[in-house]
Parts: sequence; structure tokens; C-alpha cells
Amino acid sequence: MQPTAVATPSRTVPPSCVGDCNGNGSVNIDELIILVNIALGGASAATCAAGDADQNGLVIVSELVSAVRRALYGCAAPQLEPYTYSAERCTYPHAV
Repeated sequence: MQPTAVATPSRTVPPSCVGDCNGNGSVNIDELIILVNIALGGASAATCAAGDADQNGLVIVSELVSAVRRALYGCAAPQLEPYTYSAERCTYPHAV
């Protein structure tokens, strides 16, 4: 009997433009509202996979900030170093 290949499902990698829910190459106010709704628990992250940059099933503040930056400066704007957060402390790229 010949072995057969079995497809393993994987999560879709979001586009490089965080917040571009409809994939049109820009982030609009309606997409930002969707992301805020997801962050507040009113919708699933699957509603806008592009808003969940780290693919953890959540939209967090750093992803919202990144989406706002994309809305203001366009999807070609360089990505900022992300903030990291833990229950013990919050660190910023420019922390002293």
C-alpha cells in the first residue's frame, strides 16, 4: 500500500500591513473600529486576521498602535519595534 500525503491545516499568515482587514493595501477608520471591537472582546480575531499580527487570537494595544500607524502613514511605513507586556512589567523599545 502506497503512503498518502495528508495536508496539515495551518493558520494563515496575516499580511504585512497590520490592520488591513479587507486586503486593499491600506488601513481605514472602519478597520480600526473593527480592531477596537475585537480588542474589547466584541468580536473574534478571525474577523480581521490582519489585526492579529502575532497570531495569538487576540488584538492587543501594540497591534492597535501598529494599525493606527499604518492608517496614518500607509502600509509601506517601516514597522516599529513592538512593545512587550507581561503582568509583571511593561517594557518599551525606548525604555531607560
